[in-house]
Amino acid sequence: MQGGVSKGGMLAYRIAAELAPRLAAFSTVLASMPVAAAYAMPTTPLSALIIASTNDPFIPYGGGKFPYTLWFSAPMLAVDASVALWRELADLPDTPQISPVAKLSSDAATRAVRHTWGGDTLQVRLIKIEGGGHAEPSRKKRYPGWFSRFPGRQNADLEIAEEAWAFFQHKVRRRA
Repeated sequence: MQGGVSKGGMLAYRIAAELAPRLAAFSTVLASMPVAAAYAMPTTPLSALIIASTNDPFIPYGGGKFPYTLWFSAPMLAVDASVALWRELADLPDTPQISPVAKLSSDAATRAVRHTWGGDTLQVRLIKIEGGGHAEPSRKKRYPGWFSRFPGRQNADLEIAEEAWAFFQHKVRRRA
């Protein structure tokens, strides 16, 4: 298993592309794949858990990069394009199963929705945080109120560590 957040999530994509035969699954949080990677694109299907926010000020959900990240960030694929790359590599259907995550609070400004392709053995899942910023979803580890002004809103409808464990616990490395 491999996972990472933000720049660590970008590294997780690279590790997944380069070491897929050695992994059962990987996860990225608040990250997307680069448009022009310094590594070869993946060729081995792998289960993937991808968590992304639609209002992330650092990793644009629609791809590219924001003007104020020019000096430290390369253009990124849209999150949906990153998901599609792994889904198509695994030869999974175009249409996902969609299941909204129960809202912790009815007046919450964000909403988490699971989009799942495939079954237990080979699966790609996108957890789309609608209205969320560059903040890891968590019920327990909350950012201070003033801090959320810059990276954006944090979703509290799920605990990301529990979500990752639920995804990873039955994944096994595929034998070549």
